[in-house]
Amino acid sequence: MIGKIKSSKWHHLDVWNRLSSQFYQKITENQDLILRLSLIFWYIFYCLKNRINPWLFFQLNIDYYNEKKGLFSKLELDALIPDKWRLKQYRDEGEIKPEKFPVFHKPEWGQNAYGIRRFDNISDFENRHLNMRQTKTSYLVQEAAPGKKEFEVFYIRDTENDDKFSVLTITLVSNQQKITNPISSVRNSNTQYHNITQQIPIQRQQGIWNHFNQIGHFKIARVGLRADSINDILTGNFKIFEINLFTPMPINLLDDKETLNRKMLFIKKTMSALANITKLVIVHQKYQPVFFNKLIKHYRLKLWKY
Repeated sequence: MIGKIKSSKWHHLDVWNRLSSQFYQKITENQDLILRLSLIFWYIFYCLKNRINPWLFFQLNIDYYNEKKGLFSKLELDALIPDKWRLKQYRDEGEIKPEKFPVFHKPEWGQNAYGIRRFDNISDFENRHLNMRQTKTSYLVQEAAPGKKEFEVFYIRDTENDDKFSVLTITLVSNQQKITNPISSVRNSNTQYHNITQQIPIQRQQGIWNHFNQIGHFKIARVGLRADSINDILTGNFKIFEINLFTPMPINLLDDKETLNRKMLFIKKTMSALANITKLVIVHQKYQPVFFNKLIKHYRLKLWKY
């Protein structure tokens, strides 16, 4: 009888261990989705707690939204970047050929590397133009950024002191592809993200923030740049290849070495700060359908196979 009880106990323990293992595996496989849903949940939670309309999130950077084009124009954002950090970039109307390769072909509205193509020679570039005639999407040509390493800097501006940040993270982006200037993104399985924020003393973080505080007056943003090292970023020796204003997810959350618990604590802190900055949106200003315009352009590009 005792033997049967012990056997039953070990059987249930084995079942529990297997179920726990499967549950952990599912969490790991779907962590990206869990994190995104958590960001949305906690943002809405803090908004409702503070009696803020969550939908105002899409109006946070409305001062930089081009109403006529229905987008955050990369060219217009590019003009806000000081010359020392700016890459050569122009609207592709089929008249100018790049002098140097590789170059990157980007939708004017695109962010998070969506719709970007890399061209390594003039032949590939010219063939792309033949296909482009069938789409209404406006494209830009951007030179490749120098710098051995790629970084993503995410920030939320402080609510009480305009010249400070409430949240700032620095993420090192690595790519297993054996080429220079690869297209790194969340959709590229070769891309890995490493949160290095805690390795940088707060004084140095402030120094990095001082650079980005010179570019526009965004309430929330994620800036992609290339530099040889963190020290080069501190000394202002870097080039910016993208400013993301639409839905700038804190990319440090995709660091596989960070525990889920630490990520959840960061999400709660960050979404609380985001809800606070949302209070600064002027409610009576003209509402712009940022989300729906972006959705339409995204879907249009998805339909277009290039």
